[in-house]
Amino acid sequence: MKITLAKVKTNKRLSEETICFSADLHIDDKKVAEVSNRGHGDPILFSDFDVERKINEYAATLPPAEAFGMTFKQTAEMIVSDLVADYEFPQELKRKSKNKTLIILSSTPKDAYEIINARLDDRMRAHLKKQYGDKLVEIINDRFTS
Repeated sequence: MKITLAKVKTNKRLSEETICFSADLHIDDKKVAEVSNRGHGDPILFSDFDVERKINEYAATLPPAEAFGMTFKQTAEMIVSDLVADYEFPQELKRKSKNKTLIILSSTPKDAYEIINARLDDRMRAHLKKQYGDKLVEIINDRFTS
């Protein structure tokens, strides 16, 4: 089962405990429902309960997910939440990279990055290469330059 989201809209201003979003939910490239969360820590809302049940049945066949040193049974809500995070994370990086320099060093924990409160320019790039050398794995800002 291929589960994807389309027409994802997020609202950082309304996001308190969870990401405030709305999106179209697709299974095997066909729109089957709409999903949303108001950002107050409530569960994700599915416009079609049967679709949520179907995804929960599928999720039960998946291996457990690991986060924060714990193991969790997968659910429809977890799957959708992960898809929203997969959408939102690059958007967040792009926003931050406009005014800051984002880097990954060989010592940076997995799924994390370092922030330098200065814009990336040629001078900053030379400084990073000189200071970190081979420890500099990636300058994330480069993902968003054309």
